[in-house]
Amino acid sequence: MRFSASLGRTSIIVTVLVGFFFLAIIGIGYSFILEAGQPIPIYTGILFIAIYSIAYAYRVLEYELAGTELIIHRPIYNVHIQLSDIKQAERVEKSILL
Repeated sequence: MRFSASLGRTSIIVTVLVGFFFLAIIGIGYSFILEAGQPIPIYTGILFIAIYSIAYAYRVLEYELAGTELIIHRPIYNVHIQLSDIKQAERVEKSILL
């Protein structure tokens, strides 16, 4: 059985806000680079791009129950968890997640 894993509304809002925050920091840094001629804002931009790239590569695409294991599918490095290793699972009401 396969189950999709999509971002909820709150996750999307947080992702967009963090992205704008990163862009603001990069923009402010580049305004200083014009005055001081220092390459530090370039390194900051590269760091933020690396953080976003790593988060994007390890995001969850879907879950799969296959035989005796739970497989968490990601763009890179799928995670395999034996069902016997899972101690507890609970159903969460949708109203709690919002």
